[in-house]
Formats: sequence, structure tokens, C-alpha cells
Amino acid sequence: MIPVTDLNVPKLTRREHECMRLAASHKTNKAIANALGLSVKTVDGYIDGAKAKLGQNYRSDAITKYLELFDDKCPGGFSPVEAPRPQPVTVPQQPAVGVPTGRGMERLSKLQRLGIIVLISLALTASLALAATWAVRSIAIYDAANPPRTGESR
Repeated sequence: MIPVTDLNVPKLTRREHECMRLAASHKTNKAIANALGLSVKTVDGYIDGAKAKLGQNYRSDAITKYLELFDDKCPGGFSPVEAPRPQPVTVPQQPAVGVPTGRGMERLSKLQRLGIIVLISLALTASLALAATWAVRSIAIYDAANPPRTGESR
């Protein structure tokens, strides 16, 4: 392991350390954002900044280099391994009384749902039949308006 007191060690901000620590524990940027109370774009910025400071182009390479440099202690006494992870705040969501959830299809019986599906299928079939009829008639009108030239056959 490379000593942290080495002059070649990049100086990461506290947030970059937090993001890289969580990334090293296989968290996605969305999960990191939720854990730290940040937006995903902000986490993207911190990870990109850490990658640049570590001289790496790829996330996995940056995490490997980060762990090589900072596995024991980070500058300023921040330990990425031993630091307590902030717990995300969860607010229980309760549906409003009398307001249906979803699209409303769950209130219908199976027979009513089947009826709706059959009606939609019939409407689609009818519209396809009308489109095909229109195409055939358009071809017939075109053929009637443009008789074959002499010597041509259809």
C-alpha cells in the first residue's frame, strides 16, 4: 500500500471520498445520491472529479486506485472504510383515501377487463381493415387514371 503522506497522493474533497467509498462498495450513482442526500448529477460530478484526480478514465480503475491509496486512512483523518454510512430518510407513503391507485383496471372484474380487451382488439382490426381497403382503392384509382402505354402489359 502507498503511504498517504506521499506527495503524489491526490487531494480529494470529503464528498469525493464519500462517493468513492460508496462506489467501492458496489453502489450505483443513484444509490449513492440517495444515501448522501444529493442529486444523481452531483454524484456524477464528484465521481468524475475523483476519476480525474486519480488519473483514471474508467470508474472501476478509479475505484481500484482509490482503494490502493486510501484503504486505511484518508487525508484529514477521514476513513472511507470505517466511516458510518448515513441512513437514508424514508417517509412512509400512504395512498389518499378514496383515490384509486394504478390505472383503475383493478376495480373491474375479469369479465369486464376481457370485454375491454376484445373491444380494443375489434377497433384495431377495423382500423387496419379500413387502411387496407383505402390502399387497395387508391391503387385501383391510380391504375384507372394511368392506362398502360402501348407495348406495356400489366
